[in-house]
Amino acid sequence: MTLALVALLLPIVAAVRHAPPPWAAKVPAGVCYHRVAADGREMMLFLAAEDASEGAAPCRFGGRRRGGGGAPLVVALHGFGGGYPDMFVPLSGAVAARGLALAVPRGLNGSWNGRYCCGVALRERVDDVGALRALLAAARRLTRRVDASLAFGVGFSNGGFLASDAAALPGRAPPLFKAVVSVAGHALRVGLDARPTPVLMVHGDGDAVVPLDGCCGGNEALPICAAALEAASPFGVVGCRGARDVFRQWLRANGCAGEVATRAGGRACVSGTGCAANTTLCVAAGLGHFPEFVLPGAAAQADALTFVAREACRARGGAFGDAGCACASGTGPFCWTPPD
Repeated sequence: MTLALVALLLPIVAAVRHAPPPWAAKVPAGVCYHRVAADGREMMLFLAAEDASEGAAPCRFGGRRRGGGGAPLVVALHGFGGGYPDMFVPLSGAVAARGLALAVPRGLNGSWNGRYCCGVALRERVDDVGALRALLAAARRLTRRVDASLAFGVGFSNGGFLASDAAALPGRAPPLFKAVVSVAGHALRVGLDARPTPVLMVHGDGDAVVPLDGCCGGNEALPICAAALEAASPFGVVGCRGARDVFRQWLRANGCAGEVATRAGGRACVSGTGCAANTTLCVAAGLGHFPEFVLPGAAAQADALTFVAREACRARGGAFGDAGCACASGTGPFCWTPPD
């Protein structure tokens, strides 16, 4: 290759290397983004921009490691087949507007090992919980603008299986997530000695992929149902269980004394009463297997983000209400003082 050709190609290579990813055009003006990598895995961070030049552009973290607290982190786990991070880009603005930050990790070949689902990650028994811990630790080292120790799992389908299964089993290690929102996918068994965990389950009564009432009503041919019927776990063979069955297990695990039903906007919700941790199931009439919560203005999105904001406020010692998080100290959202 001649020197003239090299000189011609170098600017082109540099331009390709520094070109924004295709999904960057959809990032809201008030949000910046940054890639985090650890142990061969990666995730994208989306957080509120500090000024107009940072909006819809890569975040600038230089000299911003001082201060304490940081924005609590919503960790969004995609469904089987991927969607990293494209499907969650529309969610980033709503998350930032709440004073939260969004993290979108990439599953192995578009899959997560959610014990009962799915793909390569399940077959190879990938330690996705360990991978997520490593990515959160990398984010913690990167910047104090986010609080990776205060992480909340929001999973769709295969991602919902992983997020809720990480909370459903007992363990000596600190929990991966402070609270969990599972959308159209949930752990099929909650351990008797699972630690109390705030849980919001969101499901559609028209879901034909992860059926609301489980797999034993003639749906055994569905891949998720076949996997559930055959899956072995620390509890033995689990079999098929619907969302309502799993919700009753969470009521028990979270020490709930009773339950109360509400209905609004086509959603029928049941919440535990007297619980050690918030425990709620919302079923949307007519909703199939679709990540409605990523759409602007969607009821499922508002439910999920309000749930996370409430738990983040409580974790920081605040009182959550219609006006947001009321704090005895701290000047920023969720009771923290922003870095200088």
